[in-house]
Amino acid sequence: MDATEFERVTGHAPVQDDLERANCPRAGQGGHDSCGVCKEHGLPVFKCNICFHKAFSEAGVALR
Repeated sequence: MDATEFERVTGHAPVQDDLERANCPRAGQGGHDSCGVCKEHGLPVFKCNICFHKAFSEAGVALR
């Protein structure tokens, strides 16, 4: 995902490490649960509330 696509799907330009997290090669591995791009919704996982919560739930972490 590049900056143009990130802005198109999220509605704002990437900041700080947004692109690194979206393109993380370790997405889904331990400590990288919010990395990657949601295959179902096309959003960075940390921007996709449904998938973000699902990833933590599958890892056994309860979110409030």
